[in-house]
Amino acid sequence: LTLDGECIRQSKHFSPPMYGGHRSAFSSIAVTDDYIYLGQGYCAFYCYGSGTWRSSSGAIYVYKKSDFSLAKRILGYGNYYQHNLWGDTTDITINNAGTKMLVSSAGASSVCLHSLSGTSIGGCTKVGGRPTGRPNQNYDRSWCKSWDFRGTYPDYHYDPFGVAFDSSDNIYVVNSSKRNSYINKFNSSGSYVSSFGTISYNGDAFYNPSGIHISSSDKM
Repeated sequence: LTLDGECIRQSKHFSPPMYGGHRSAFSSIAVTDDYIYLGQGYCAFYCYGSGTWRSSSGAIYVYKKSDFSLAKRILGYGNYYQHNLWGDTTDITINNAGTKMLVSSAGASSVCLHSLSGTSIGGCTKVGGRPTGRPNQNYDRSWCKSWDFRGTYPDYHYDPFGVAFDSSDNIYVVNSSKRNSYINKFNSSGSYVSSFGTISYNGDAFYNPSGIHISSSDKM
């Protein structure tokens, strides 16, 4: 669409291919000049592997923008000790240069920073995460010292639902848990910088924020 709502191009109906008899909906989208990237979820309880029906929603589909044809399907990776970090995708965003991609997963409580070149997505550099030494196993919440763990573990996520880059490729992550309604800031390499916001019911702060966008003039 144009910003005036005029249709430029419309695809036929398409849905994720079936793999092992299982299909789940697309849950996030990002667009460049040439490609459309669609994250597939939801499989928070079953995303331990890759390449099977149990992890078929742990994938990113790349479609050509020119004709909406499928260019590539890229599987996320997981095993018994590592949740598929694309398995419960809540947001995808791409930096202004089109060279970096962020993917957030609520089920894995994780954010991945990837290099990007067309249909090629690099490996995951984790942005924040669980305490050192703890396996990133699905629904292993024992590492949480309290509901509001910002003071103890300020760079760790709990149900991240939105990610964004600013003009310097700094990274911002929205945490949407009811008692962790704040935004974390990381530098362009994924190292923690600061956090801000608090839960509130009266409109002067955040309550379950579920998305974020930063303009070209760095307004959030």
